[in-house]
Amino acid sequence: SGPPEARVVIAAKLIAMPRRDVVGTTEIGRTVAAAAGDLPAIVDAFDGALGKVLKRLVEWTLSTGAAASVRT
Repeated sequence: SGPPEARVVIAAKLIAMPRRDVVGTTEIGRTVAAAAGDLPAIVDAFDGALGKVLKRLVEWTLSTGAAASVRT
């Protein structure tokens, strides 16, 4: 059936302190196909998926935080 896929999903909330107001929520996920079925290839696929998710999470955090600070 081919090499496996690695899927990483992170659900996050951005909270303004000290009032603990939720200024945004998101769920970011990515799926990356492994190049082969062996463990090193699967680890590389998870590494790639996690890297893409974290990059998008940082972008979302910065833009959502900037928008929230403009509103207050």
